[in-house]
Amino acid sequence: MRESGITQSDLSRISGVRQPSISQFLSGRIEMSDDMLNRLLSCLGYRLEVVRRPVRVELDRFGGTLGNKIRNAEMQKVPFMFIVGDKEQEAGAVAVRDREKGDLGPQPLDEAIGVIKAQNVPGGATG
Repeated sequence: MRESGITQSDLSRISGVRQPSISQFLSGRIEMSDDMLNRLLSCLGYRLEVVRRPVRVELDRFGGTLGNKIRNAEMQKVPFMFIVGDKEQEAGAVAVRDREKGDLGPQPLDEAIGVIKAQNVPGGATG
């Protein structure tokens, strides 16, 4: 906003988005909907383009050892695996395995999903 010379108050008045919401978004305390973000950007002369990519998910509940399931997924070149065993279930987490980086350890589900989103992978996960 510094480059445009517009204040949060001005942007609020032009866009119809409340100034406290703009402030909280800019400080990273809240996320904005695509619609709100598009309104703000259009007031600054930009256009929001959202690309949504589906994520393929497979659930493996059949018998076999965990090691065999991981090995099979690695052979199929599955980009990410979410593994939920007794420990993860108790902790409310998933163990994350990245095909390239290996075991990333247990993480809360929302953080694990963030890992996939950050990679921008059109593939999928298996658990």
